[in-house]
Amino acid sequence: MDVNFRAAFFCCQQAIKYMRINGGGSIVLTGSAHAWGGQKDRAAYACSKGVLRILMEHIAHNYATEHIRCNYLTLGWTPTEGEVSLRKSQGESEKELRARAAHILPMGRMCERTDYIEAIVYLLSDASCMMTGSTFRVTAGEYI
Repeated sequence: MDVNFRAAFFCCQQAIKYMRINGGGSIVLTGSAHAWGGQKDRAAYACSKGVLRILMEHIAHNYATEHIRCNYLTLGWTPTEGEVSLRKSQGESEKELRARAAHILPMGRMCERTDYIEAIVYLLSDASCMMTGSTFRVTAGEYI
């Protein structure tokens, strides 16, 4: 909870302070598909990501009049170092993990970090100037 929520909360608090002075800005909170359901053995993680969605809605609702936007990017299943390490501790190699994910995910593969770049750039840009309180899901179809 400290990293997933408290760090984001305090970063947003400081960012909003400067955005108010500068006439607005855009915040993108990144979460996880776990925020939409999660697995039974990852309740704390799922809750911390769900709380970020609520934080996004709070900021979007309360600061829109000051031209401060906040949106939520749901990140899909990604073979991060932590995910690969966790699965290895459960007896699954990275190759096996990717193969299993290819069968589970509608788009046939896990997300890579580079899959999120364009969505983040868009949400931070003026092209999305009328978007606040929105959720983007870059999840390869997970949790549709």
